[in-house]
Amino acid sequence: MNNTVKMVIAAAMTMGVVASANAVNTGKVTFKGKIEESPCSIVVGDEDQTINMGHIGTGSLIGGKKTTAVSFHIGLQDCTFTDEKTMTTTFQGVGAIATQDNLALMGVSGELKGASLVIGDSAGNAKKLGDAISQKLILNSSGVGLATQQADFKAWLVGDTGGTSVDLGEFTSVANFQIEYQ
Repeated sequence: MNNTVKMVIAAAMTMGVVASANAVNTGKVTFKGKIEESPCSIVVGDEDQTINMGHIGTGSLIGGKKTTAVSFHIGLQDCTFTDEKTMTTTFQGVGAIATQDNLALMGVSGELKGASLVIGDSAGNAKKLGDAISQKLILNSSGVGLATQQADFKAWLVGDTGGTSVDLGEFTSVANFQIEYQ
């Protein structure tokens, strides 16, 4: 490469550095959280999850059929247990009415009729909203709960028993949860 080309490349690289040194981005970072009376902290991101239930055909629901269950979990960290051996999680509907003790499927214009969302334990046993889902804590060799735990669940849609139609559209069903330790 001749000296002229090298000087042009060096000058262009210098100008690029100068130009990028003058470029400025600004923004804001907001930190939020919540301090609770509990022996554990919820893993960041698990306190406000979105579980994708997928695209579901009406044939999977009509007549009381149910979809394949989708697993989800709530991770717990930095736990300091003494004699607790179990954790009990309770789900409650938010902004949606309960339908057959499940979560209603809320669409843009209101409730989608003909199906609802079920939350169950890790084995896929359906639980009504407000019912406790208990799981044993993982214990160390001394019988004390480990600092890291995970509460496991499944969710699925179920059609109304004897139903012959299901409303179409995108839905959102929201549930709050509370975990207690015994």
